Amino acid sequence: MVSRQVVQGPGSLRVVRFIGRLGVVSLPAVEAGLDLDQRVVRRHVAKLEAAGWLARAPWVWGEGSVVWLTGAGVEGAGLGGVRAVRSPPAPTTIAHGVLVGWSAARAEHRNRVWKSARELALDRERWAVPMRRERGYAEQLPDLAVWLEHSKAPGAVIAESGGRREDRQKMILEGWRDAIWAGRYTALR
Repeated sequence: MVSRQVVQGPGSLRVVRFIGRLGVVSLPAVEAGLDLDQRVVRRHVAKLEAAGWLARAPWVWGEGSVVWLTGAGVEGAGLGGVRAVRSPPAPTTIAHGVLVGWSAARAEHRNRVWKSARELALDRERWAVPMRRERGYAEQLPDLAVWLEHSKAPGAVIAESGGRREDRQKMILEGWRDAIWAGRYTALR
């Protein structure tokens, strides 16, 4: 049996890189972020799925399918140290990914420079913010870092379900406040 190398076109690579940067994302967010027609995105996704580069699952709330890259997709897209999503992702991972995906789609649609938490994790020392906890400190990355036109530091975007205790939420917000005051981030949204 002859093994042939899978070569994707520039459109498919653009779609796969957007998905891979985020981890798990809904197809409508891909469409909106890349300003592509639904049929075009579905065609790219079908081709990428057939090549083994991504996997998909149905989703609820009118969000259409959700997609994520496989190990082959991460390697084929040239995303460096970004890891593949565990397949299939947990429902909480999917719900969080859908929220973050829409924020990234808005940033991408507005031609803003942005990085996902998956990309920021490759340089944790630079991007992680120390947060006070009940027992010591921990570090947290934003779900997205988005740069405005002339800003040196990015704004931090957090997708939060609101299920945390009030005292815990207060400590997290204090950590972000300190990061903004130190100039590491310009704002928190």
